[in-house]
Amino acid sequence: MDKQGQEYQWLEWAKELQFIAQAGLTYTKDLFDKERFERIREISAEIMSLQSKLPLSEIKDLFCNETGFQTPKLDTRAAIFKDNKILLVEENDGTWSMPGGWVDVMETVKSNTVKEVKEEAGLDVDAVRVIALHDRNLHNQPPYAYNVCKVFVLCKVKGGCFHPNIETVGSGYFSLDELPPLSVDKNSYQQIEMCFIARSGKELAGGVRLKNAEIMKTEYEKCLAGESFIGGKDPKIVETILRTRRLLAQFNATDYADTERKQALLREMFGSLGKGVHVDIDFHCEYGKHIFYWRQSDYQHELHFRGQQPH
Repeated sequence: MDKQGQEYQWLEWAKELQFIAQAGLTYTKDLFDKERFERIREISAEIMSLQSKLPLSEIKDLFCNETGFQTPKLDTRAAIFKDNKILLVEENDGTWSMPGGWVDVMETVKSNTVKEVKEEAGLDVDAVRVIALHDRNLHNQPPYAYNVCKVFVLCKVKGGCFHPNIETVGSGYFSLDELPPLSVDKNSYQQIEMCFIARSGKELAGGVRLKNAEIMKTEYEKCLAGESFIGGKDPKIVETILRTRRLLAQFNATDYADTERKQALLREMFGSLGKGVHVDIDFHCEYGKHIFYWRQSDYQHELHFRGQQPH
């Protein structure tokens, strides 16, 4: 865990306690358990109050007022471009952000994106496509006491103009190398850069060439590309591991002489299999990816693993 993670570990503990308590209060039928879950919720609030220096009553209003199963909140941010510049709106505190905000319960991601742009920037837009989904607490500071899923949406302007309002006092288009002070709790430099990349995938101002795929790859796609990845965070990787282990269990339990069955299992695992391939039983691998086999001679074989070594 890095230094920043250690600094906010108390917040993660408090959030987890709050989640356990809220789920327990939602589903328990036992009155004694209900008392216990209420106390867990109180402890989480007390941790928040002690660390944040905010009054306990205020913490309870902000942190402990929901019912039902706890899920992340949803926030949209609109990426609007003109002449290779991105639209930002000026907040009341003098910082700038991409138009956006919380998704209202009666709105979809698309309709909320359009609504927020109209309210904050005065523009009528079409929501074209989703650029990215971000776990806010992994990309923006400071971390919140609840989880937020941020949806970045590429938009196209149809008309309209800016009018000062209760949320924003100005708007403007900015190139990536001339961004004003940002409201980093809403959007970071890296997130705005990501939107530039997703829009073009070509050269940005200053001749910097970036590829959209470098930002948008999933952990599974990184795995297939032979890049560093985090396996436990991608459901497809977890699914691949489980599938491979099931096939390996079948392969290693197959009769040694049943060549046809063994080759069928290897073909299912790897996707394809060349001629004259022989893999002995008690074979192990993690993902069943980046495994290449070739014959060096009629009597000598070698398995070559790229990215994953056999056990």
